Amino acid sequence: MRKKNQITQLETQVSELMAVVNSLLEIVTKPTEPAKIKIETTTPIRKNRLGTEAKARTRWTMSEQESLIVMFSKGISYEDIAKILGRSKKACEQQMSNIRLGK
Repeated sequence: MRKKNQITQLETQVSELMAVVNSLLEIVTKPTEPAKIKIETTTPIRKNRLGTEAKARTRWTMSEQESLIVMFSKGISYEDIAKILGRSKKACEQQMSNIRLGK
């Protein structure tokens, strides 16, 4: 009788876990809209040697760092992030590395 009770308890636990797994699968496989992020910059934008805007050697603002983290976590490539933020691909990679290391 004891084993029968244990089996029924395990069966209910398995069914509860399956319900949780199914709900998580719905969330994960649900298509999402592309991120629409508005970035407000307070740092002056300088012109590079080609005459285009560049933020070379300017500090990263908190909003830029937060935007970098959000976009990276959504799977946006460094190239696309760099275009959005007005930074180089290498700068975005380096900043993400610094954030991960806690610098």
